[in-house]
Amino acid sequence: MKAAASAGIIYYTVAAGKALTFDLSVFQNACSARGAGTFTSASFSLPSSGAGQLRYQYISASEPGTAVVAGGSYSASASPLVSGISFVPAAGYTGTATLSYTGRDSGGATYPGTVVITVTANTKSSSFTDMGNYSWANSAVEYLYANGVVNGTGNGGFSPGASITRGSFMLMLNRAFKFTASGGTGFSDVPSSSLYADAVKISQALGIAQGSGSNFYPTRPLSRQQAAVFLARAMRADGWTLTAGTRSDISAFSDSSAVSDYAVSDLAAMVRMGVFQGGSDGKLNPQSPLTRAQMAVILCRAITI
Repeated sequence: MKAAASAGIIYYTVAAGKALTFDLSVFQNACSARGAGTFTSASFSLPSSGAGQLRYQYISASEPGTAVVAGGSYSASASPLVSGISFVPAAGYTGTATLSYTGRDSGGATYPGTVVITVTANTKSSSFTDMGNYSWANSAVEYLYANGVVNGTGNGGFSPGASITRGSFMLMLNRAFKFTASGGTGFSDVPSSSLYADAVKISQALGIAQGSGSNFYPTRPLSRQQAAVFLARAMRADGWTLTAGTRSDISAFSDSSAVSDYAVSDLAAMVRMGVFQGGSDGKLNPQSPLTRAQMAVILCRAITI
């Protein structure tokens, strides 16, 4: 196989939480700048899981396409296309992801190249006016909003510090995972006219929403440990294989003893996966209500992990 001079470095910048689709023209220009042949195809290394993923035909979190195959050939003109590749930053990631690639030119020569992607922090929300004190959640909120998972609460606000209710969380889960199912009978305290009625029925059919008798208590604030249980069930319903956690997995948190027995395995599994993280005080706060900002962060982590 022929080898030729390396291509220059390709630089991209993207905001945290936003997907970046590769531009064919920059690969063509990098190849041409070598002074030998035109660009025909490339194979890529993969970023670290902490930085993000390369996806093919990515549309949104609910329509993520397929994973780019390391070393697989992506073409300038035939499927699978280089222009169909997107870099999707991991939830909360900022920094620089560096990918190596091997290009091929029209003369049959191969050459090394590098793609450097800088992921910048969203220090200010472009969608909501009340996120000023929640910069740590901006990227997640923007990502979920762009993908139709969350909406505002009126007057340009997101109400990041407000508690999310059990019913509203079912709606967020259904939007995030695009669940469809039948067979749920619903609960007596979930009005059929409520915004989350269908989501609760679907979640019930999938084994996610479980209440007490005929009640689901949809308007009650959702605790952080309840959220972990619901999210773990949703991920299993979406096809994930989750290994049950134990109290030893959360023993580093000073309030681990406050986690109810029913929630230990799922909350510990979420901690082990990096979906749930404690605060700067070293606590999980399992009994505390989950805020809308916190909901956005954990849900974004779960669907981009």
